Amino acid sequence: MTAGEDRGRATRPVRRRTIRVAAALTLALAATVALEEGVEADGASASRIRIVSGPALVRAFVAVPGANLRTAFVEASDPHPRDGTVRVVVHDRKARVPVPRLAARAGVTVRARRAQEGIVVTATAAAGRFKYLAVTRSAQTGQIKLELWKAVPATDAAVRRGSNGCLTIVTARSDRRAVVATGRERGVFEHQFALRLRNARGHLIAERPLTAADGGWRATVGYRVQKRQRGMLEAYDTGAGEGATYLCLAQVPVWLRP
Repeated sequence: MTAGEDRGRATRPVRRRTIRVAAALTLALAATVALEEGVEADGASASRIRIVSGPALVRAFVAVPGANLRTAFVEASDPHPRDGTVRVVVHDRKARVPVPRLAARAGVTVRARRAQEGIVVTATAAAGRFKYLAVTRSAQTGQIKLELWKAVPATDAAVRRGSNGCLTIVTARSDRRAVVATGRERGVFEHQFALRLRNARGHLIAERPLTAADGGWRATVGYRVQKRQRGMLEAYDTGAGEGATYLCLAQVPVWLRP
């Protein structure tokens, strides 16, 4: 055996170990990404409750094992978070509660319990902290997602484009006692929605109904405030479907002047 052959054989186990370590790291990274997306590493549905907070809203991903989310009726039986509580029901008697059935983060507590009609999910927070609730489902991950929109969001909480481009705010210019805005609409029921304006405390101070034409809209919303402050302009629609789970929302911060 030559010295070169001896060195080659000696390095093979090292190379194999290196490959095994790299493969293990790749799998671990994939598992981490999958968990962040709310899906377990083996591709099965997540079996827990996960809460994620952002500048504009708090999202709660709730696993509903055993439920057929393609056909189950998902209902927001208490869709108004202003009083500090929302309630969502997954009407499927084969559904089971996630494990664990409670999670708390970012000032929001989410609980799931079994009821006669299926699984009841309740989210609680300080009264007045949130303004809207939206609920979506994913049969692929076996989860429902609760979106709690903050009444007083961070300054970087602009969401110019609503879900699937339903409503988009393209421009928003604040003049004295009026906000002039333009945008786009796609797929909104009868093309009708509302423009809403909130003050720095998250209180609604002006609202105007609109009907888009040819996929676009332009409107002026008048307002009155006592001092200069940062407000939030919203293009808002809750649709005409059952269950009170749908929400189309685009929002941008604007300066309000007396």
